[in-house]
Amino acid sequence: AQLIKMEAGLRVATVDFGGWDMHENQSWLFPVQIEGLSQSLMAFYNDIQAYHNRVTIVVMSEFGRRLKANKSHGTDHGYGNALLVLGGKVKGGAMYG
Repeated sequence: AQLIKMEAGLRVATVDFGGWDMHENQSWLFPVQIEGLSQSLMAFYNDIQAYHNRVTIVVMSEFGRRLKANKSHGTDHGYGNALLVLGGKVKGGAMYG
């Protein structure tokens, strides 16, 4: 947020938010992890309020997951994945595929 507000010419930035490899106990771990992500995105988006029409945030994973839980109540690597997109120019309210 500081780099954006400095208007230093930032065009692309990445942030790693690990801890998503949930091969077991996903029903307990996922809510805590998604709450942390949600709070972080909200804080960041509120901090750059004046730049909403100039910034697009993409939340993605580098690998997919299976839909069906394994015997350890988690999910294994698979092909399904989702992206979240946030920004003032994003046409939201729908799922695209």
